[in-house]
Amino acid sequence: MHILCHPRLCLVISQVMLHLRSMTLCMMKPFYIL
Repeated sequence: MHILCHPRLCLVISQVMLHLRSMTLCMMKPFYIL
């Protein structure tokens, strides 16, 4: 798993995780309102 050691890939992965988290939050928001 040498690929995970690259800082650039780590940054991309973190950005993707943040994007997914915000997307899931946006998806769950209507359910919370209901």
